[in-house]
Amino acid sequence: MLQSDGFSQWITANGDYYGAVQGGVLDLWDGPGPATANLAATGSLLATLTENGGVQTFETQAQWSVSLSGTTSGSVNEITLGLYQLLPSAVNYATSFNNTASLVAAAINAAHNFLGITAIPVGAIIYLYAPHGSGTSFNNMICAATATTLTATASGAASTAGVAHANGLLWLYPPVANADVGSVISGGGGTWETSAALKTSTIGYARLRLDGADNNGTSSTYRRIQFTCSTSGADIIFPILTTVIGSPVIINSQALTINN
Repeated sequence: MLQSDGFSQWITANGDYYGAVQGGVLDLWDGPGPATANLAATGSLLATLTENGGVQTFETQAQWSVSLSGTTSGSVNEITLGLYQLLPSAVNYATSFNNTASLVAAAINAAHNFLGITAIPVGAIIYLYAPHGSGTSFNNMICAATATTLTATASGAASTAGVAHANGLLWLYPPVANADVGSVISGGGGTWETSAALKTSTIGYARLRLDGADNNGTSSTYRRIQFTCSTSGADIIFPILTTVIGSPVIINSQALTINN
């Protein structure tokens, strides 16, 4: 099992493996898999499995923004979401608004706020993202900011409303402890399936794809987990590896092992 850098970085920043794997799809490919999950998918896409074969919609994370402008001095003092303080201490203006925005985002992320909000700087704007799996639950929260001398303009209401995923692959909580491997997360009780394979071929590998914008190209930011596939001794065990174009592909039971 290979994790992309984007997946590993998200786990490091947020510490929530269970939340990170919710709501994705499982793509089945033929041929040998790429050397890392960061690389573009190779071979032909044979099938994309969703929860119970339904039409899948990826989650949209709720998003807010704080823009820096005005006088090139002073500090960003507070950034709040609802009643919760995201910025642990004031951040002084340093060199440029772009650089200051990067420092503010870094301070928010380093604080590991219990809401699970992630900050990403783009130019002089700090974008705030609700955690994966939160769906619509953050949509009514208001973002506010205070500053000294410089101007910090918050979006107030979410600039992008959160949308819950539909028919994405689900995992049960909590993970079950296993003395040999660490923990095991079981699938959410439904089947993973598609009603019609895209091609007749032999399954070579699979990828759990967790971001809607991921187009299967080379990326170190998208969250992916890549699995070997075989009839035995692989990450995913299939009794039959051959897909037939137009025919169903179904996985009835699932478990994801988290190694110590």
